[in-house]
Amino acid sequence: MMQRVEFRLVRPHEKVLIREIAALDRLSVGADAWSEDTLSEECGRDGGFVLACLTSNSELCGFAVFSAVLDEGCLNSIAVCERFRRQHIGEGLISEMFEILRKQGVKTVSLEVRESNAAARGLYEKSGFSCQGVRKNFYREPRENAAIYTKNFIKE
Repeated sequence: MMQRVEFRLVRPHEKVLIREIAALDRLSVGADAWSEDTLSEECGRDGGFVLACLTSNSELCGFAVFSAVLDEGCLNSIAVCERFRRQHIGEGLISEMFEILRKQGVKTVSLEVRESNAAARGLYEKSGFSCQGVRKNFYREPRENAAIYTKNFIKE
């Protein structure tokens, strides 16, 4: 069961929170993680979003970085702190992302995920994404293919 949490968009001036998000992203994806500077830029640009999940004590549980361009959205990164896993935080982040993107007029959301990341793939499939193909050697350290997932809002 998910504990009481708050989902909110991060603003560029929230340097401490951005630092925590960057650290969690490094733990989650390693060399392909977002830097603090890039996260700050993403929060401040049109169509760029950094969504944080926080406890009532303002402790970071997880985050999602995503974007909207015209009617297409892209989930760029998502991670949940290890101690908060299996509490539906990932599902909550994706659900909140969907609501934000729908309000932006997005009709399709896509993402890439390591082929070997069964837990993430399960979360995406449970959230309505479907696998559309593979990008060869998309990830580095270690080199691995990415599965490409999409979700279409038009059918809903």
